[in-house]
Amino acid sequence: MDVTWDDVTVYRNTGDASIDPFAKAKASEAAGANTERKRMLPPEKMVYKVEEGYKGAHFDHFFNFFSAIRTGRSLVEDAVFGFRAAAPALLSNDSQMEEKAVHWDPAAMKLL
Repeated sequence: MDVTWDDVTVYRNTGDASIDPFAKAKASEAAGANTERKRMLPPEKMVYKVEEGYKGAHFDHFFNFFSAIRTGRSLVEDAVFGFRAAAPALLSNDSQMEEKAVHWDPAAMKLL
């Protein structure tokens, strides 16, 4: 996958990856002669382009934030939403650093 400012390109290999290489090698030995390996086809490619003039999610995020601050409107999402969104990533870092599982109660937003 390639992600740029105005498009995302997804590549999908079209080769047959479902065949077990070990089983294929054993079948080839049993057959006796043909050891020529099949080549993988080039990847399929899908390109997703943004609308002309779209400035990006970061622009939208900061525009909404600063507009709310300037006008006194409430934000789209509050700090609790942000904490719930960030907590799993932060806890996975803790888990990796402590080399143990970290248990989390998302409703109470507390470590168990």
